[in-house]
Amino acid sequence: MESNKNIIHKLWEVFWELQETLNFDVWDLIDAEKVVIRISDRFVRGNGLCRIIRTKYSHQVLSCEIVLAKQVLIQYGYDELEHTFRHEVCHLANAILYKDIGHNDNFKSLCRKAGGSMNNQIAGEDYADCATTKLLKAPVRYVYTCPCGSTVKRTKRISSRIRSGLYHSCGKCGISTNHWIESKV
Repeated sequence: MESNKNIIHKLWEVFWELQETLNFDVWDLIDAEKVVIRISDRFVRGNGLCRIIRTKYSHQVLSCEIVLAKQVLIQYGYDELEHTFRHEVCHLANAILYKDIGHNDNFKSLCRKAGGSMNNQIAGEDYADCATTKLLKAPVRYVYTCPCGSTVKRTKRISSRIRSGLYHSCGKCGISTNHWIESKV
């Protein structure tokens, strides 16, 4: 497998190409040093993330960090990582061109134009050509079992404060979560 440095270099080439494809010039708005591309070993809650810092009132983009999950590269290969990268760059383009965030219609049309991928729920019927099923699932680390036998699988541990509260209970029998048995997977 290629090193992260080589992969990031390839992704920067894709970034330059996308600026022309999407008709936006990020350097007119922010300094080159303020755009960071990272591949993370620890990122497990999705395929990628675009963290954009904007001014409060004018929504001008100040900086951007694009984080991609290394697990996408391991499980699905470079092509899927590049599709995810294209998706995240579209978030940046959406913020610059439309001063908007999220998976709205402007974003979806940019993503289609850029060759990015989206999960089926985001894509919907209108953007089915951009849909992918190659998504990372958050790992199950804890299993909670109710005395009635129903189970709940979670990535994060339910804190003792929440478990002792009256607001969380089994959906099947109604027993409070403080009676559930916790096991680590």
